[in-house]
Amino acid sequence: MSVAKKSTKKPVVIKVLKSRKPNPLHEKLIKLISKPNGATLVDIVDAGWKYSAMAALRIVERHGYKTSVSKKTGELTVYKAKRASQ
Repeated sequence: MSVAKKSTKKPVVIKVLKSRKPNPLHEKLIKLISKPNGATLVDIVDAGWKYSAMAALRIVERHGYKTSVSKKTGELTVYKAKRASQ
């Protein structure tokens, strides 16, 4: 006579996230950084962002953009973003 064990695992429940309304500050950052000339830290702070520029770049990346940073000698750091091709 075989003794079979009962499965004690609970089924995996996947929650479907409700779409949230877009954050206006995030949209402003995306528009600013995705300009052809990019944006400097001064531009990002003027838009209302109080945190580091790298945190702003991560937000832009989460929205599907490829980001880059360029620093030329004697000039301000420029943050740029381009739409990632899918």
